[in-house]
Amino acid sequence: PTESNRHTISCYPQENTPQKPRNLRKLEYEQHQLLSRTGEGAQFTMTSADGTTFIISYTYANDDDINDLSKKDNRDVTNDVTSSTPSENEQQSSNKNIFEFVEGFFSGRDCLIGGSGWWQYEICYGKHVIQFHDEEEKRTIIVLGIWNHQKHVEWINTNPNKKSDSNIKERQYVSLYYADGDICELTNMPRVVEVKLRCLIRENKSHVPAMYLVEPESCSYVLGIESSVFCDLIDYIDENGIPDYDKLMKHFYEQ
Repeated sequence: PTESNRHTISCYPQENTPQKPRNLRKLEYEQHQLLSRTGEGAQFTMTSADGTTFIISYTYANDDDINDLSKKDNRDVTNDVTSSTPSENEQQSSNKNIFEFVEGFFSGRDCLIGGSGWWQYEICYGKHVIQFHDEEEKRTIIVLGIWNHQKHVEWINTNPNKKSDSNIKERQYVSLYYADGDICELTNMPRVVEVKLRCLIRENKSHVPAMYLVEPESCSYVLGIESSVFCDLIDYIDENGIPDYDKLMKHFYEQ
């Protein structure tokens, strides 16, 4: 193919401006800093979409260090091939973490927070569901719904299709009704939330919940919480579709 034309572009600073662009000087400074910090390290955290937090550690290195590290990694891979079956201690630790999560959530002690945009949302089980926005030292809160046992019972009886049913695939989840939120300007009615607790099994076996909040109708929300710990939940609810805390905790304690 014919080689494309190449043109030389020359840049000259305007009057009373630096000889080099500010961003170029910044880039050169950062490169110099990296070269002078070989051997030093630092760390930062990253949070995945499912809420899992990872601590990332790194060390500044030159090309020779990287080559040596690659050789070492190859030796480690060759010598450290072992069974991936989790040990008994790891399984016990996992069961303990699951028990603590279930106890903390269903007792209302530990609240779950989701969302990554301007508005985040929080559910404190058996208490409330809110949206909030933090700015400096000020928090703006909108109450989406408050737990009221009697209003949930009235709602579930009025909407029998919301009752859990292990024989119907589309209803293999637990729905809870949170009412009496802040007044909606569009409807002039209190906001309400249907909280759905649904089974979700991940490939990595993590019990960390995935959350979403949608608004199918104005100021009427659906808050979904999905986790493997909810897979047996339907077996431990009462006649009104409310999880029985004592039976649930006994189930996880015996695991």
